[in-house]
Amino acid sequence: MSKWFCYSKNNANTQSSNSTSTSSVSSSLAYDLDNLNITQERLKRYADEANTLSSETSDTTLTANTEDDLKTKTIFLREKAISKTLNKIKLSMKVDLCFVLDCTGSMESHIAAAKDCISHVLNYIIRTNSNIKLRVGFCGYRDHNDKGDRLQFLDFTDKYEQFTTYMHKVKSVSSSNNDRPEDVLGGLDAAITQMDWQNSTRVLFHIGDCPPHGRRFTTLRDNYPDGDPNGLTAENVLEKMQSKNIFYFFGKITDKTDKMLEIFRGIIVPLEATPKKYIL
Repeated sequence: MSKWFCYSKNNANTQSSNSTSTSSVSSSLAYDLDNLNITQERLKRYADEANTLSSETSDTTLTANTEDDLKTKTIFLREKAISKTLNKIKLSMKVDLCFVLDCTGSMESHIAAAKDCISHVLNYIIRTNSNIKLRVGFCGYRDHNDKGDRLQFLDFTDKYEQFTTYMHKVKSVSSSNNDRPEDVLGGLDAAITQMDWQNSTRVLFHIGDCPPHGRRFTTLRDNYPDGDPNGLTAENVLEKMQSKNIFYFFGKITDKTDKMLEIFRGIIVPLEATPKKYIL
């Protein structure tokens, strides 16, 4: 049997191998832990979580009639809880990351910085989290009168050079419309419904400088003051996002999106209260 140290809330120090707070774990689990190359501090946290899970585990046929039986049962429950936790860790390290970017003319002065931000985020994850199995994708949006150029996609890929090459070709496009809102809801909806989300951890990183169409989002000049002409609403788009367990992050550029963020938060917070469904 290999040893795997356990973190105690009452003592933050690592115990010696003969300490009672050190748990025996099967060699296969120890190999998995070593293979994941998790830092000591994170292992302590996961061990503590495993202790909590153990107390909730009841589906075992072991009985505890003697002290030895009790020890055996305790080890069994601990290993079972650790195994479950380890599987969750492995799943959480498989990530789909989709960048959604406003590619309209108003972004011309920001597009290079936005693409640079995307590149930095991607490179940081690859460089500092080598155990993460990452797929990246892209969805760019413009406005309704841009027709064929309204949306552009690169579906999820683990070929990072291909993604980087694609991003170099992404450009802002000036359209003939004279309003400021953009097809934000269409871009988000397309990223949610048309991208091939597969991994257990799903993140959508949105960068834009203008709000969606509709009076509820802005007092700026708007060719679609009644809202999205295709019938999309913030509610149904964010509910789709929540149903796919996608975490949402927004990169703010201007104050024009403040009202949008306020409305999004008002929708997202109640959704977070829905049992077993989470969104950021």
